[in-house]
Amino acid sequence: MNSETMTGKKYNFNPDILNDIKNSIDWAEEKGLIEGEKRGIIKGREEGKQEGLIEGEKKGIIRGRKEGRKEGRKEEKLSLARNLLLKDMEIDIIREITGLSLEEISKLQDEL
Repeated sequence: MNSETMTGKKYNFNPDILNDIKNSIDWAEEKGLIEGEKRGIIKGREEGKQEGLIEGEKKGIIRGRKEGRKEGRKEEKLSLARNLLLKDMEIDIIREITGLSLEEISKLQDEL
């Protein structure tokens, strides 16, 4: 195919070259999109993992605090029961005051 430039010069033009260029551009664009998608997935996973770790840590702290308070209350009851046993308080009264089981109080009594 012949074509004319603005300068008026004529040159031979091969339309297959245009198709090759277009195909190369399409391929590069597609490859770029695929690479961009891969990077996006990797980045999304990393961000999701970080968010999950932060959320898990928050939940762990809350759970740890709850368990710690529960253990602290239990220790306080055991300490009170020990003191009451040392003052020869009746076991039924200690159970009523502390909420501990007979088994727990008996175990404390054996330790004294």
